[in-house]
Amino acid sequence: MAIRFPLDQAFIVGIWLEGCFYGIFIPIFGASVYVLVAKKGLLVKLNLPILIAAILMFALATAHVTINVYRLIHGFVLNESVPGAAVLYLYSLSEPTQKAKDIVYVTQSLLGDGLNIYRSWLIWNKNWRIPVFPMLLWLTTCVVGYYIPGYLFQFYQTDSNIFGSRYRTYVTIWYTLTMVQNIITTSLIAFRLWRHERQIGDYRTGNFSLTSIIQIILESAAIYVAAQVVLLVTYACSDNAQYVLLEIITPLVGIVSHRHLQKHCI
Repeated sequence: MAIRFPLDQAFIVGIWLEGCFYGIFIPIFGASVYVLVAKKGLLVKLNLPILIAAILMFALATAHVTINVYRLIHGFVLNESVPGAAVLYLYSLSEPTQKAKDIVYVTQSLLGDGLNIYRSWLIWNKNWRIPVFPMLLWLTTCVVGYYIPGYLFQFYQTDSNIFGSRYRTYVTIWYTLTMVQNIITTSLIAFRLWRHERQIGDYRTGNFSLTSIIQIILESAAIYVAAQVVLLVTYACSDNAQYVLLEIITPLVGIVSHRHLQKHCI
């Protein structure tokens, strides 16, 4: 199928949207850290693993947008006098900044999935049987995720691109695994909360309810899964529009992972 969306346009639109999502992420991150640290005595005990993960996710989102701004300047400003140089630069999978930003993206996705697994383990009373299958999926995703930029990209040729047969199988597996992983862990968390809500419903004396927390978790997951579905479909169609989705995933993972931290830090 023809690649309909010009790469240079897709890259510019992707960076613009990434900047918008990163701007949304900043106050959400600040609010999450405030809830985790400043109000730990009022709401929850300080959960160090979640706090570290929250800070790392913001740092990774910052690194990703910074690398993309550099690539934007390098591709469209420093190479403006050379016809077609920007597109060749952006298409090069072996270019160091391309590898760097993809490794950041993979790490952010894995961190978000790992955080979801950790939350599901906590909310199921630290039952080690619950995260076994998600952990196996996560380990498989780790191998595939780092294999693509860490190994496959070195075989890039100027007449190939990310839609080539060398990459298609692994990239499709990566997109599918991250989507399935998110659906499974989110379902585990939401189901546990829903069941607990039903069990305590008849004994509740105050106005506190887990329904709002469940709603936030499901809404956040739905946004992320929808983005992953569109990303997978556009990639399967060999459409450069997939780059637009790819650029916003890194800050979006942070937004989704941090939203419900403001609701009692599950």
